[in-house]
Amino acid sequence: MTSIDVSCDGATCSVHLGSGHAFSVIIDEVPPAGEGVPFEALVAAAFEFLLDREPVDAILPSFRLSVIGRYFADYPAGLAEYLER
Repeated sequence: MTSIDVSCDGATCSVHLGSGHAFSVIIDEVPPAGEGVPFEALVAAAFEFLLDREPVDAILPSFRLSVIGRYFADYPAGLAEYLER
């Protein structure tokens, strides 16, 4: 598994992967499974979810967290599993 480093300034998070890839994520809504979870942990779990489903080069360089659910119908339920890890 690639290392995932997340730092957030408010609802805007920078994500750096051990592979050298960098991303920007805006938390525009928090899925029910992520309520009360620190933003850094929420975004890290979302990236684990994404990396298990698509190659890193397929991930948009900048996106809103809510967009994930448009591409992956299992995102809300699947995120809960990653947050429990």
